[in-house]
Amino acid sequence: MDETSSLVKDSLKFFIHHLGPISRIILPCIIPLNLLYALAGVYSEDPNQLFWFSTIIGMVVYPLYQGALIAYMASVISGESLTRGQCYGVGVMYWRPLFLLSVIISLAFMGGLFLFVFPGLYIMARLAFSEFYCVLNKQSPFSSLEASWHATKDKVWGILLGGAILFLITWLPTWLIENFFSLIGLEHVLITFVLSIVESVLWVTLSVFAYRVFCSANIVNK
Repeated sequence: MDETSSLVKDSLKFFIHHLGPISRIILPCIIPLNLLYALAGVYSEDPNQLFWFSTIIGMVVYPLYQGALIAYMASVISGESLTRGQCYGVGVMYWRPLFLLSVIISLAFMGGLFLFVFPGLYIMARLAFSEFYCVLNKQSPFSSLEASWHATKDKVWGILLGGAILFLITWLPTWLIENFFSLIGLEHVLITFVLSIVESVLWVTLSVFAYRVFCSANIVNK
């Protein structure tokens, strides 16, 4: 518990200290993506169509900024401090394997959710290092999944606990604000859009935490 608490605190400190560069990396992808979600929510009359549209677009864009984010975090830890352009270059280079990883992990997660939620969360925790193996250790998607599954064997409960804490920290404030606006009758697509942007930025803390645990296990090849 003490180790997890320390890792959560370190992750939040890293996120706050590097909020500017992190935002500059993910916002160029997140803003148009969430704008599409907001507009689709207003104009789409078919919930199923909206779900699949959002899912597909999100999965196409995610590998680009996630690869860039991983490159940035690794560069800060190593003292290299890559530029945003260099980080995006990594995202482009690893778009295909990260996309494949994203599809496989999403399918595994959804399959786990059908088994009463917890198995889905457990699977996500066991595969939490796969993207780092792929980008930083240059392993194939399937090798990355296998490596992550083995590496998280003794870390899974700490990952789940830390992830739960950070989920509450990121989700609860935006949920309370959104419900407050709803209660006073201020429901508007612009409010939803802004809150979705804030929430997307805050969710980066989960990636930071996963990387912090990854580094603490001395897994990154030097």
